[in-house]
Amino acid sequence: MTATSPTERRPAVYLAGPDVFFDRPRECGQRLKDLAANFGFVGLYPLDAVVELTHVQPNASISPAERVVIKRENAARIREANMAMIRDADAVCANVLPFRGPSADVGTAWKMGYAAGLGKIVASYSHNAQSYATRVLPDNFAVEDFALHDNFMLAGAQHFRTPETALQYILDVFRMRRETGRSP
Repeated sequence: MTATSPTERRPAVYLAGPDVFFDRPRECGQRLKDLAANFGFVGLYPLDAVVELTHVQPNASISPAERVVIKRENAARIREANMAMIRDADAVCANVLPFRGPSADVGTAWKMGYAAGLGKIVASYSHNAQSYATRVLPDNFAVEDFALHDNFMLAGAQHFRTPETALQYILDVFRMRRETGRSP
């Protein structure tokens, strides 16, 4: 499965998804990075970013408005760190399982769009085989039914049932590009 020889640069794949919110998120990330390594990639997991956050003790004597400012500054730092990792990556492999609703995690969706806008290869996966339309509860609004795994804007990414098959797709694209003289 290895994508590169020892002298070639290993392509980097940003591993997006709500896995950072799961129980034992670092273990989830390590499993994904190990899978990426099996395909010859360097896996970039969001929690690997070095982000200097401001921590405030619950009983600290600061105003609620100051707490909000600190929380928003922390969020901006995390966002910028994730964006830098995506810019450094050659591709994105995204877990788009329905998360906190019928659709993919909104942060993951945003990262996929950001990567696509940068011209990165984007592949997604979800173990949920139901189409988006079947997961949406009736609510008197039209539901797009294109028989896709999620909103058709996200479904523009190549979609698979497992992270292994998504990573294999990315590897195949890199191989094709190398064969035609293009770098990852």
